[in-house]
Amino acid sequence: MAVAPDVLPALRPAEARSSRRLPVAGSGVPVAVVQALDGSQAAAVQALAAECARWDRVFPLCEQTLLRLACGGDGERFALLARDCGGALIGYAQAGAMNDDLSADLCVAPVARGQGLGRCLLAALERRAARLGRDRLHLWARGDLPAARWLLLTRGATPDRALLELERPLQDLPPAALPPGISLRPFVPGQDDAAWLALHHRCFGWHPEQATWTLADLRARLVQPWFRAAGFLLAEGEGHLRGFVWTKLVRGLDGVLEGEIYIVGVAPEAQGRGLGRALTLAGLEQLRQQGVARARLFVESDNRPARRLYDALGFHRRQLHVCYRLSIPTQDEVEGAAASPPEGAPVLA
Repeated sequence: MAVAPDVLPALRPAEARSSRRLPVAGSGVPVAVVQALDGSQAAAVQALAAECARWDRVFPLCEQTLLRLACGGDGERFALLARDCGGALIGYAQAGAMNDDLSADLCVAPVARGQGLGRCLLAALERRAARLGRDRLHLWARGDLPAARWLLLTRGATPDRALLELERPLQDLPPAALPPGISLRPFVPGQDDAAWLALHHRCFGWHPEQATWTLADLRARLVQPWFRAAGFLLAEGEGHLRGFVWTKLVRGLDGVLEGEIYIVGVAPEAQGRGLGRALTLAGLEQLRQQGVARARLFVESDNRPARRLYDALGFHRRQLHVCYRLSIPTQDEVEGAAASPPEGAPVLA
């Protein structure tokens, strides 16, 4: 995967020049490492993420890693929790295995910013990754905000992947014309799980996150408050699953309920017949019938066929999310640097 050249903003001169790693500033905040989040920890993380989202106008964390930490499931993952002297969560980082890579993101409470806590969490992520034998870390900057971009670039990270968040009003939808021999029906939990997962892997075997889904990942979503079987449509033809569109209702950052095309996929042998377009429109129509006025979706910036389809359907860009690749020093190098940490560096509990 790559970053399409038409989506990234031009770097400011200071950003373009800065390729050296800045020293980690001290915050003196202890950082706890956990392999899973209990109920109270998960609630605190969600509250912190919501606070950051209200401030930054973008949700800062990867849903898949957060669900695996909170609900269990397969795959290597860990989280870092930084609390102030009163026990309040003021910083959080998480990482999870995505194919052969480790994907991470972090957030810092608005009241705790500007004190080096973000750099402390990033350094702690690097040390943990090195101990796990990883030689690189992929870090998401949701919204590609200037502060996050600056933090990652000054640690030597480079843009590696970009995700476009698109939106569209739900008025004046064109009709969803299914190809001949294709019909739609709702997903049936417990009956369709394995068949859908097999189709999903055929559709997204190339995708860093989607390709790692397991039955546990699917079932974790089926029990989420937003799940509606009526919003999960399967396309069948000749007795086989040919595609699907999964939608959900979410609360926008402005508090307004909106729809999301969560995932849409077409079996390789069914592509080129207009099924992807029909499924997307069927999902949008289903959301319109739920009474929402707008919908969003996410697409890789270098997925040109999907972007052409969404452009033709009237979607326009809302936000840009950029994944940065950071090379990790060897464990000996990291441990050597940690032997005499700067004053105030985070304490891993």
